[in-house]
Amino acid sequence: MKILSSILLAALVLPAAARIGENPEQLVARYGPSQPGRNAAELLFEKNGIVITATLWKGVCHSIRFGPVQATGRRGFVHPDDVPAPDPPKEAGKPLTKEQLKQLFEANSGGSPWIETKRNTWITEDLKRSAFILSEGDLCIVTAEFIIEDMKSHKEKGTERTEGF
Repeated sequence: MKILSSILLAALVLPAAARIGENPEQLVARYGPSQPGRNAAELLFEKNGIVITATLWKGVCHSIRFGPVQATGRRGFVHPDDVPAPDPPKEAGKPLTKEQLKQLFEANSGGSPWIETKRNTWITEDLKRSAFILSEGDLCIVTAEFIIEDMKSHKEKGTERTEGF
């Protein structure tokens, strides 16, 4: 009985682990209705004080970002083009815990172990997925296929990813 209680409590505290490779229907089934993103390829969800941003490509999630709800008048992630939310959230989410990070890594490993390459940066042993902690503490997990395609599209457009820095 204690084990069952522990599992149920963990399910309430930890974010549901979204998975790279899920389609929009699977993401909505896991998190509920999405909020509008900055573009059609982005789905935003909020669950247990965590904002989840899923980027779709080829009909499935290839990049996913997890971070706490912002406390200062905005919901989700701060972006220069964002407009402040009219009502600040009542409660800010807390930074991701080590246990939550572990759960998210396991759910998004694709069956391959994660290797820490440098502080706050990981790659799967099969080199198909990368993860990193952003400066604000958000976790981002992305497929190598998506990164390569993004680099190709910028090269074809004649733009650099570092443009504007």
